[in-house]
Amino acid sequence: MDKNLKDRISDYLDKAYSKETVRSNFLNLAQIEEVEKMLGKKINYRFDGGYEQASRKRVIFNTENSQIVMLEAKFDPKFNNISHPDVLGALMASNLNRDRMGDLLVLEDKIIVFVVDEIKKVIIEQVTEIKNSKIKFREVNYQVEPLNNLLACTSSVSTLRLDAIVASLASTSREKAKMMIKNKVVSINHQVNDNHKKEVKDGNIISIRKVGRFRFNGVIKESKKARLIISYDKYQ
Repeated sequence: MDKNLKDRISDYLDKAYSKETVRSNFLNLAQIEEVEKMLGKKINYRFDGGYEQASRKRVIFNTENSQIVMLEAKFDPKFNNISHPDVLGALMASNLNRDRMGDLLVLEDKIIVFVVDEIKKVIIEQVTEIKNSKIKFREVNYQVEPLNNLLACTSSVSTLRLDAIVASLASTSREKAKMMIKNKVVSINHQVNDNHKKEVKDGNIISIRKVGRFRFNGVIKESKKARLIISYDKYQ
């Protein structure tokens, strides 16, 4: 575990044991996994990212108030094709820390951002343009519908080792997949992984630079030729 994260969680625990209200910054999937391992069943806690499918979440102790704000901005897709990196770039240009922001959703004609309450005013007042489009963020409160930007896929592999999975996802050879992993263009749960022998687990989010992002769902069955039929979703 990252020492800084470990120190922060230890501090959170000390405060939580003293019955203080504690809310972390937003954690990515890899950090959430580490926090779950560290906390175990020591104390009651929960994760919240502002909506059901959130991948970035806060760990929270002793309160039901997550202090997560949902901001929305509309844009006209006929005149501008705004992407996730465009939104993140505009937010970071306002000197905001990434760990104060949760998921950023770019839908057909609107942007949704989940942030800690303390920075909502900065975003509303300062982030007024993205990719040459004038936009205006406002605080909203409604349930985000389940996202349909996942393409369900299946494939067959000989093993659940990372190099085999990457070769399948990227439609390339095992050798080329090993080079991609070695060159650190592959991440698991937002954490770069250069171990091509690592076994991929159900629910892992695999990102391959210049290829795409995938959610591994697991093995469906074993074929007659002893190959594993796997299920995964590709983010569109």
